[in-house]
Amino acid sequence: MDSQLPLVKGTVDMLVLKGLTWGPMHGFDISRWLEQRSSGALGLDDSARYQVLHRLAERGFVEGISNRLESTASMHTLRTSA
Repeated sequence: MDSQLPLVKGTVDMLVLKGLTWGPMHGFDISRWLEQRSSGALGLDDSARYQVLHRLAERGFVEGISNRLESTASMHTLRTSA
């Protein structure tokens, strides 16, 4: 019998939002936060992570923060918009 439970649709979105309540994070930091809090049970690959982040941004739940110290355009710090 498989001991893993399927994730309910929207669960990862809510977990990402919960992570961002701790403060602004980069996408990789969000994945690391999820993995640490789930004792390794929940890991997001790059594709899944950015699908979630884009979905949340399109709905207005997260927004990017401009950070002049970042040298690459591919790194964006995100925070909750509320």
